[in-house]
Amino acid sequence: MTTVRPVGESARRTLRHEVRAVHATSGAPVPVSAAFVGGPPTGWELRVVSAGSVAVTAQGAGRQPPVPPVRLRLTAAPAAALHLAAPESVITLDQGVVTHRFVPRPSILEVVLVTAQGPSVGRTVSAHPTKGAEPAAQLPEVPGEPGCYRSAPTVWAEGFHRFEIRVDGNLLRKAFLDTARRTTRIRLIDTTT
Repeated sequence: MTTVRPVGESARRTLRHEVRAVHATSGAPVPVSAAFVGGPPTGWELRVVSAGSVAVTAQGAGRQPPVPPVRLRLTAAPAAALHLAAPESVITLDQGVVTHRFVPRPSILEVVLVTAQGPSVGRTVSAHPTKGAEPAAQLPEVPGEPGCYRSAPTVWAEGFHRFEIRVDGNLLRKAFLDTARRTTRIRLIDTTT
């Protein structure tokens, strides 16, 4: 004879950990799959709740945390993995909410400056973070491409997700990096002259 147990009775699951996978520059969720390293402790389960969010539950509320701590392997979805330095990471569940920041691969910022007369040449172009204390990134003019200013490949800090484009020290525009591309290209009319 089969016994029917009401939902929640003696099989109550408790949220133990919430894992958030985010892009280190933009802070946007990174879609991931997750798996326990070495198998789950008895009664533990995980579920991908949404892009970049994993819930880890366990039966019963009063149990002690396992020793050693539980570890998860996070693997970025293929589309996101193309732009990450390490698309797979092992994390330790040592807090109720664990945020893992996936570091992007170096990318380039390119600014093309034009005026009514043509390319805006010979300018000093730089990108400045709108938050944090990161130094400005210089965008030297590309030889043979008048008016095109390009950064070196850079792993952009979070403060650059929104940044200021300055020409000869003057603010021209605020912009966002396109974290889904290896090069963010921006074409602007140079109004600083």
